[in-house]
Amino acid sequence: MVTRNKQIKGIKKNGFSLIEVLIALLLLVTVGLAFLTILANSSSHTLNANVRATAESISRTQMEYIKSRPYNGANPPTYLPDTTTFDSNIWHVVITGVRLDPKGDGLSTDDGIQKIIVTVQYNKGGTWTDVVTLEGYKYSG
Repeated sequence: MVTRNKQIKGIKKNGFSLIEVLIALLLLVTVGLAFLTILANSSSHTLNANVRATAESISRTQMEYIKSRPYNGANPPTYLPDTTTFDSNIWHVVITGVRLDPKGDGLSTDDGIQKIIVTVQYNKGGTWTDVVTLEGYKYSG
């Protein structure tokens, strides 16, 4: 028995098939989405770094402002922030004074030293979020 191979002449395979084009397109879309995700995360991290740097600057400014003010011998000591140095719609500063007792004679007598805690909060979507807490000391002398 003799078999013949039939060949169709004149048909050439040039170009890409639809499947090859779809696979290439899928790969490009996947790489593009990965790139956009990395770009979005990078932008978010940059924003967070800027917020933190600004909060640190505000906290240092507030601490220096409090140290320049007269000593408050009240128990507990209260100090108000200098609101002219930041936008109070975006930033909130909480200042806490704590009377210290290095002589060991009780907190009712003022030993002339206070611990000052400056907490800077950021308004993130209507919620105040603590960003930086700075601690320092104020002396009566």
